[in-house]
Amino acid sequence: MARGSESCIGHQLYERDVMAIPKKFYFIFLSLCSIYGIIVAYTSTVISLTSFSNSVSDKTFADKPISDKVTSEADSKKEMTYRHLTIDNSAQKKYWWSNDTRCSKYSVNFGSNIDAAWLLSYPRSGNTWTRYLIESASGFFTGSIYQSKRAKEAGYLGEDDPISRNRTIVIKTHKVKFIKGSNKRTLLIMRNPARSIISYWNFVDSGNSNWFSSVSNSSYTTKEFHEFVANELERWRSTYIYPLENTKRLYVIFYELLRENPLREIRGILRFLELRPDEDRLLCLSRHLEGVAKGGQREVQPYTLEEKKAFTRTIEEINVLLSSRGFPSMPDFQKYGFL
Repeated sequence: MARGSESCIGHQLYERDVMAIPKKFYFIFLSLCSIYGIIVAYTSTVISLTSFSNSVSDKTFADKPISDKVTSEADSKKEMTYRHLTIDNSAQKKYWWSNDTRCSKYSVNFGSNIDAAWLLSYPRSGNTWTRYLIESASGFFTGSIYQSKRAKEAGYLGEDDPISRNRTIVIKTHKVKFIKGSNKRTLLIMRNPARSIISYWNFVDSGNSNWFSSVSNSSYTTKEFHEFVANELERWRSTYIYPLENTKRLYVIFYELLRENPLREIRGILRFLELRPDEDRLLCLSRHLEGVAKGGQREVQPYTLEEKKAFTRTIEEINVLLSSRGFPSMPDFQKYGFL
């Protein structure tokens, strides 16, 4: 039989067999096939969409900077309420950077009705240099209880401005009695006592001649020096005990960290004072960080073993108080070569 005939007969037999199937089963069979096709199509679509979504998500995550996971500076500014201080344009101004053409426009000014903060520290802890940084960053003069002629001549025009006039942003003091009972903010500058005391000894023993006074190393071997150390360590301690135990609006500045990164630390100070940072002004400050009163670090090591132990005990006591107020501990002074 011809091949075409076999194909025709086979087709006839197939049609006969199919026709022999009850119609309802035939209809069910076709329905199942349709459902199966729909399921396959749906599954394929879902897989494709999921794959596409994952690829987009992965790309978005990869392109997203890590810093977005933490609060940004912009977010911090949104949460911050800044004070709006008024400049007294009728008063004298100071231009710290008059010789820098890029920064000469930035002046330091007296204000009006300013709620000033105390700037408290043990002597020789960087108070005067900190004032320069605050003046430069804020644009407002700082004051002082001392009315130092030397400071006034150096450019600190708010030095002898009466506190009652409320024209300066902070007021320098080394005396705790001024902050007792005060509701003012308090900036507390803390420096390694071993360094601040030896610096103060140089200042006192040279007759308070200038900020950068230095005496001969032989003076460190005298009885007077070691008596001075014992007395001044207790004074250093009492300078910080009271504010840490009693002052409500308190901000601690570690002098060693201020020297390492002045701009980072001054931003924290501005935030505490509720002053909006001027980025262009801060950029100029970064070009002139030394100011007129930043001292050096004396590398002499004149202390006895017992004196070093006394320093360590006092620092540990202060660290306990710092921790109780939520502040970090003082820096590890071994890192800086003392203690």
